Amino acid sequence: IMLFTGSVMVIFLVTTVSFTYLLLRDLQKNLLSYLSTDVNVLSFAIESMKQSTLSDAEVFSQNPIIQEAVTNRDRKTLREQSSSYLLTKKQSLLVVTTSKGEVLMRGEDPEKTGDSLSEDPLVKRAILGDKISTIVTKDAALAPELSVRSLTPIKVGEEIIGVVIVGTKIDNSFVDGIKAATELETAVYGNNIRSATTIVAADGKSRYVGIKEESEEIKRKVLDEGKTFTGPVTILNTPYFA
Repeated sequence: IMLFTGSVMVIFLVTTVSFTYLLLRDLQKNLLSYLSTDVNVLSFAIESMKQSTLSDAEVFSQNPIIQEAVTNRDRKTLREQSSSYLLTKKQSLLVVTTSKGEVLMRGEDPEKTGDSLSEDPLVKRAILGDKISTIVTKDAALAPELSVRSLTPIKVGEEIIGVVIVGTKIDNSFVDGIKAATELETAVYGNNIRSATTIVAADGKSRYVGIKEESEEIKRKVLDEGKTFTGPVTILNTPYFA
């Protein structure tokens, strides 16, 4: 009887452990599959931002009023048009330069003009006639700032007379939108430093930004090799699938 009972218990335990292991493994596989799909939502949102800012830059550059104002270096008209366009399109940045890279107007900061962006590699490409939309990382005090920047040349006929730069920030509002769509915590990083996140501190207001991602596997796979990392991670002492 003891041998029989012992055998039944062993079979029961082995079956239970095996079934639980397979169930958890299948659950993890499904969760990671869902995460991979939801990451595509993030990628699609960023690509949409790039297309939107590029479209806005092209529309602004093709405005005859802007073309005439750049030709005449009419900063008053550029100021009025830039400020109005920023409010209408809800973008974060709008810069107009000459064909030599001199800043004629900043819609978000009209008093800051006259400096040169001629050494900016993106501006150089736009002066040569390229249309560009990319993500730019800028160092800041607490955490890097990420933004989508789009540049397009201002043309009169075939002559390039200047450049338009339109930008929009990838900030906490952006990741909040992704969380609303996917119901998942979301963060974006400048290099390995968290720039924006949906993870809120205990006070319900502060965001955990400026924190470095120290996982060597993630840094190697994502930053060095340009590949996707999928798997378990620990964020602020809390385990996640990511």
